[in-house]
Amino acid sequence: GSTDVPNFISSGARSTLDTNVMIVGGFGFDGVRRTSDAGVTWKRVLTDARRALMYYISEALIEDTRVPGTFYGARGTTNNGIWKSVDNGATWDSISVVPSQITRGLCTIAQRADSNNILFVGCKGGVIARSDDQGRTWRRVPVLRGDLSISGDAEIPKIVFSRRVPTTGYAVVAITAPDSIRDNGGLLKTVDGGATWDRIAFSDTSLWSVAVRDGGDGKDDIFLGGFRTSNLPTSIIGDGLVFRSSNGGDSWQRFDDIQWGVNEREDTIRNVWSLHINPTTNKVYM
Repeated sequence: GSTDVPNFISSGARSTLDTNVMIVGGFGFDGVRRTSDAGVTWKRVLTDARRALMYYISEALIEDTRVPGTFYGARGTTNNGIWKSVDNGATWDSISVVPSQITRGLCTIAQRADSNNILFVGCKGGVIARSDDQGRTWRRVPVLRGDLSISGDAEIPKIVFSRRVPTTGYAVVAITAPDSIRDNGGLLKTVDGGATWDRIAFSDTSLWSVAVRDGGDGKDDIFLGGFRTSNLPTSIIGDGLVFRSSNGGDSWQRFDDIQWGVNEREDTIRNVWSLHINPTTNKVYM
């Protein structure tokens, strides 16, 4: 409840091997913490040797899709470190660093459901980097008309892959500078397993979250959430936007009747930080 803390939790993952185990990290957080008793008690399991803050910005901790109890973490800011745990989050090893020539910082990490070798990180600069060897080496892949970067201020905060067709994936682009809106932002899609990406919708629009479930007629049911960088007036379009496409992105419906709340700081910003599908019930959570 304190409004004075300098950090906050922004990434978390729960073990499918033991559902009492969960790991969390955050923005300006002091490493990664783990619970083995469903959140009653917590232990720090990863920290910087120099006690520097560790940024796990946007869903930057994930469990391996094919190896329960194995986790990956993508450390943000200028560190760009990739960490791995093979013992259900109890201990962690640094396995690589995404080169600074690729990006200035990492935002999120993702994995295709059909492979435990292929990983992706969404990065600052509107960059998507791919690893084909479980995170040991990384390379940029095309993200917009063959280019390897969208804009210097752009960020890729979420990447998801279709459960229906694992080689189809979606990534959202956030705009952070009001003087860099043109041909920025939007929704990216890949149909070749992440080898190449391109924008399919919402150019010049800032997005932060995306989720996908199986839709009718053999098409993906996609949900998007918008974003802006601060609570100050801005020309960036994204605040309060929530969209759905039930036909794989061919057309979109906006949810314009959401009852947005106000937090304890009287903050009215309407960022959609996370969208998730319950795999059992197919319900959508925001």
